[in-house]
Amino acid sequence: MTATPSPSAIGATATATASPTIMRSNNMARPRVVALPSEMVAMVLSDVEHDRATMVSVMRSNKEMFEHAVRLYWVLVNPSNRLLGKLSSMTSLGRQQVYAQHIQRLHIDVAPLMILPPLHHIRFNKLRELVVIYKEAESSTQLPHAPTGCHIGISHLLNHSLEVLKLGDEPFTPGRYSTGNFLPHLAGRCPNLRTLSIRSEVMGASPRCLIRVIEGCKELRGLSMNSHARALIDARALKHIAAHPRLFFFRTDKLITASDVRFALSDNGPSPFGRLRRMCLRTETEAAVLMVPHTPKLEIMEIRLSGPGNIFAHLHELEQLEQMTLYFKTDHILTEDDFNAVIPHTSLRVLELSPLDTANLYASSVSVTALLRVFAALPKIRTLRLLAHNRWNVDLLVGLGRLLPRLERLEIAGTYDLSIMESLPTAIFPRLTYLCVTKVKDIGGPGTLQQRAQKVAQLINRHAPKLKLKGFVPVNGFFSRKVRREWWWMAQRLRS
Repeated sequence: MTATPSPSAIGATATATASPTIMRSNNMARPRVVALPSEMVAMVLSDVEHDRATMVSVMRSNKEMFEHAVRLYWVLVNPSNRLLGKLSSMTSLGRQQVYAQHIQRLHIDVAPLMILPPLHHIRFNKLRELVVIYKEAESSTQLPHAPTGCHIGISHLLNHSLEVLKLGDEPFTPGRYSTGNFLPHLAGRCPNLRTLSIRSEVMGASPRCLIRVIEGCKELRGLSMNSHARALIDARALKHIAAHPRLFFFRTDKLITASDVRFALSDNGPSPFGRLRRMCLRTETEAAVLMVPHTPKLEIMEIRLSGPGNIFAHLHELEQLEQMTLYFKTDHILTEDDFNAVIPHTSLRVLELSPLDTANLYASSVSVTALLRVFAALPKIRTLRLLAHNRWNVDLLVGLGRLLPRLERLEIAGTYDLSIMESLPTAIFPRLTYLCVTKVKDIGGPGTLQQRAQKVAQLINRHAPKLKLKGFVPVNGFFSRKVRREWWWMAQRLRS
């Protein structure tokens, strides 16, 4: 007769076959050692998968968990765990291959003049994710006009199981970073590829090479071609992108012209671009106008517009839109009709309208009343950016706070007198974490400049209690800077 096991014992032996026990003379059962089933080992080790020190301890001390711990330990190889160096320094080729068989995610940082470890003889048969990041490591002796880069080859790392390939760089990384032309290998070896993101130069590659990848990788979901890789996008490549059966995310900073879009749309099946749900593009305004009617499933639209035209008149085609971010690279005047065109998009969570580079954006003809009527129909907005020349006043801020209960980020141009908030009993922005305005107006009246700044800072703290420490940013003005300083000290004291 055996005792009823505790719940924890049940959990530990749920998938194991009952083992015989050896009875002592005092009727106490001494259980035989039972190896945990693989499912239970996986469950236990999943809790410490990201704790490398604990994983090493498990491998050294627990024979039952050793093999599974080794597999988990080698699943992710990145610069911080230094496993790539260990792998390349092993003298036994067989041992190298044994460990390489476990690697599913390989992340490599590449610095100027760096040479990758010799891995050509190793097969990464289970590699699903390959990420190469080009890091800035410039020396002070190098000339600023000729920064050093590096060239690497990755073709030997590509295999049938690869799903994610990203070649990127840190922001503003100088230098010429390149890879060999791996695109033909990608097209032939990686039919399961889902994400392709390239920012480095692919030496010797042409748009035709990218077209072969698009044709060969039928499972491709996301394509991002920026910086040096933008040269691989032309009208022919765009035509194949538009026709891809599963692609739903497309990003490039290559300027897409109206003629490119016309070519992509011509004789290209029933729904070119029809599967896109997210696009982040740099286009002529006319090109965007041509594309929008063909993207009914679009949820996220981020476009840098240049040239004449008006995209707002075509927004009714986008019934599922959740984010609209428009940057205007040429001067543009926003009208009341433009804002009214946004009203049907009740699912919008992000609305951003701002100029880019030297362009100017104007909204002087749009009244506060008209804007509040628009935002009354958009209660789900969490992020709002309106950086246009205007004649708005603090009534707009108060109204936005009342109409948009989920608002978390607000960037809005204009000079605002915040003293009106003193008479309001409840917080205007209960969830706001970031507030950026052009200028805070001096409220005047008695008291020194610092005292008046303290008063405004108190109002901001009362009506936006969740602003982060760096979450209040007035752009211009001496009084604005005083208010920001006073608010910062106040917020820091309250949070300490």
